[in-house]
Amino acid sequence: MGSGTFEPQQVPAGTKPVTFITSAAIVRQLDIKSSSVVFDGFNIDAGFAKMPALGISGSNVTFKNGRVGNVTDEKGALVNGANITFDNVVFHDVRVTDSAVHNECIYAIVVPGFTVRNSTFTECATMDLFFTFGHWWTPTPAPYGNVTIENNVFAHSTNIEAGSWHYFSLYVGDTGSDGGTLQNWVVRNNTFEIPANISRTSGTGSRWTNNLGSWSCVSGVTYRGNVGSKCGSSDKAVSPASSTKTTPAAFAWVNPAVYDFRLKAGSPAINAGVADDAPARDRDGKLRDATPDAGAYEFGTTSTPTPTPTPTPTTTPSPTPTPTPTSTPTPTPTATPVPPAPTPTPTPVPPTPTATPTPVPPAPTATPTPAPPAPTPTPTPAPSQKLVGAWSFNETSGTTAKDTSGQGNTGTVSGATRVTAGKFGGALSFDGVNDTVNIPDSASLDLTTGMTLEAWVKPTSTAGYRSVVFKENAAAGHQTYSLYSSNGSARPVAEVAVGPKYTSALSSQSAEAGAWTHVAATFDGTQLRVYRNGVEVATKALSGSLVKSNDPLRIGGNKIWDEWFKGTIDEVRVWAGARTRAEIAADMAAPISDTVQAGAASKSSKSSKAKAKSKAKTKAKKTKLK
Repeated sequence: MGSGTFEPQQVPAGTKPVTFITSAAIVRQLDIKSSSVVFDGFNIDAGFAKMPALGISGSNVTFKNGRVGNVTDEKGALVNGANITFDNVVFHDVRVTDSAVHNECIYAIVVPGFTVRNSTFTECATMDLFFTFGHWWTPTPAPYGNVTIENNVFAHSTNIEAGSWHYFSLYVGDTGSDGGTLQNWVVRNNTFEIPANISRTSGTGSRWTNNLGSWSCVSGVTYRGNVGSKCGSSDKAVSPASSTKTTPAAFAWVNPAVYDFRLKAGSPAINAGVADDAPARDRDGKLRDATPDAGAYEFGTTSTPTPTPTPTPTTTPSPTPTPTPTSTPTPTPTATPVPPAPTPTPTPVPPTPTATPTPVPPAPTATPTPAPPAPTPTPTPAPSQKLVGAWSFNETSGTTAKDTSGQGNTGTVSGATRVTAGKFGGALSFDGVNDTVNIPDSASLDLTTGMTLEAWVKPTSTAGYRSVVFKENAAAGHQTYSLYSSNGSARPVAEVAVGPKYTSALSSQSAEAGAWTHVAATFDGTQLRVYRNGVEVATKALSGSLVKSNDPLRIGGNKIWDEWFKGTIDEVRVWAGARTRAEIAADMAAPISDTVQAGAASKSSKSSKAKAKSKAKTKAKKTKLK
C-alpha cells in the first residue's frame, strides 16, 4: 500500500484478510481510524519526512510483528483510543532537528486498556513512550488506566549527540483531569537503559515487577523483583542503574552499544525476579523458569540482537496483514516471541461515539398547482456563508489593514512589516516576538453556529505554537476560535470553545517552514475540521455554539498565551459559516479583492482570476498536546 486514500474494506460477518503491499513492502504513513482490526507485518517507514508514521484513533486495534520509524520532528506513533495493543514491534529513529520540538516514538493520549509488549525502542528523541491526558478536550475525557507494559526493551538515543535531546524511556504524565492516579497499571519485565519516570504521586491496583533499570517510586504501587532502583523490599539496588554516553548501567549486558541487552554471566538480574508475576516467555520467546530473571531477557538467550536501524531499512519483509489471530512471519530482525501467558484483560472502555452531522435536506423543488394554473414560485435559496473579514495586506504603507468584506473590521498593524512578495501581491512579515494585526471586537466577529478561518502562511519557524488567527476571550483565559500554523510539531491545529473549555483538532500533515501553505478551519455546529492546501487533514466531533467575547481578533499572535507567528501571512479570511472543501479550494486559487464589498452574503471574497496554488506549548497557564 503506497501513499494515498483507499476505499474501505467491507466485512459483513466474521473476518476478512486484506493484503497491503508495495514492491518494496514499505508503507510511508498509516492512519487507522477504524476499530476492531488487526494489522500484522507492516513496516511503516516515513522516510524521515516531517509527519507521524502511524496514527491510531480507533479502539480494539492490534498492531503486531512490524516496524515504525524514520520520522523527523514528529511523533513516530500518535495513538488515542481504548484497548490498543502493540506486540513485537520495533519503534526506531524519531529524530529532532529543532531543540524546541518535543517528540516520542509513541505518544499515547487517553488510552484505556493500552498494551505494549515484546517490543523494542531505539533512537527515540525526547522519550520512547509518553502517556498524557486531554485536559483541553471538550467534554473532558474520563481518567484512564488498565495499562500493561511488559517484555520491552527501551534503549538509548544517540541523537542527543547530534543536537537533539532525550528525557526518559517511559514517562507517565497525567492520566486524569486532576492529574490522576495509576489505576491498574502493570509494568513488568522491561529493560530500561534510560530512566523511566512516573509523574503521578499515588497508585491503586498497580504493579511494577521484575523490571531492570532506573525509575521513580510511587506510593500505592506494588514493587517486587526489580533490579536497579529499589522501591520495594524484594527489589535489588544497583548503581549505576541507567546508562550515560560514556558509562553503561551495571547490569552486565552483552553489548548495549549495539542494542544487545541480553544478560552475561554474573548479571545482578539473573534469578532476581518473582515467578508469580512474570510473563511465561521472555522477549525472545524463551520460557522463564521458576526463578525468572529481571528485565526483558532470560539469561542464556542467544538470538541475534536487534540491529541499529538505518535511514533506509535493509530488511523489507513482505507484510501480510490479516485480522485473524494466526501468526505470520515476523518482519523484525529478532525472533518472533511466542505469545506470553495471558495477563489480566483490561476492562474494555467503549469508544466514545462520534457525533454525526445532521444531513441537510435538499431544497424542495417547486411543484405547479393544478388550480389556479399559475405555478407555485420556487423558494428562494438560503444565502451562502457571510464573509465578515478579508485582509489582503496589499497596502504599501501605514498601519491600516483594510477589511474588504464590507463589515468594517479594519485592523491596525503593530510591529509587522510590509513585504511585496506575498502569495498574492503584498503581505505582512511577523517577527515571532510580538508582531500582530489587531482588529477590535464587533458583532460580525462574534461567530456562533458556524465558522471558517483561512490564510496563506509561509513560516520561518514551526517550533512552538504559532497562532495565525485568534479571537481572544480574556475572561475565560483562552480563545473563542483560533487557527494555528503549528502546534509544537509543525502541524496546523484549530481550537474553538463551545463552553467553558476549548477543543482542538490537530492536522495529520505539516506546514513546512519556508514554503507557502494554505491553512483553514471550519466549524458547522457538529464537526470541527482542519484543511491543509484544500485537503481535509483533521476532523473532530463537537456539538454546540461558539462562545462570544468582547475581546479583539488578532492576526499573527495572541496575548492570552503570548504565542506569536514567525514568517509571512497573506490573504486572511473569516466567514460566519462553514465553507465546504470545494469552496476552500476555490478560495485558495484567487486573491482577495481590494474593492470593499457590500457586506452581503457572498460565495467568494476574491476576484475570479485563477492563480497557481502554493503555508511546545510549555506555558504554565495552558496544558496542550506538545
